[in-house]
Amino acid sequence: MKPAAWSISQRRSLHRPDELKAEVEQPAAGFAKVEVFGIEGPVWILPDFENRWRDPRRQQGLLMIARRLEHEPSVQGVSAHLLAVGEKP
Repeated sequence: MKPAAWSISQRRSLHRPDELKAEVEQPAAGFAKVEVFGIEGPVWILPDFENRWRDPRRQQGLLMIARRLEHEPSVQGVSAHLLAVGEKP
């Protein structure tokens, strides 16, 4: 359950992948060895994405594409969501 004071709008930011990495690596954030992942990759843009996602075989293909491209800087920005992961020294 979300705390009453928490709001999705307070937690949302727009970043390019390189900006997110730089923000998380700032001394104030204190993370090292930061990696940025593109969560969906470009597959969410497909016009028949919903139909593909409902088919288990095709869903696996979509996930394979997302996994192969999650670290690719040239397409990370196409992903609808980014995830930054780092170590707290």
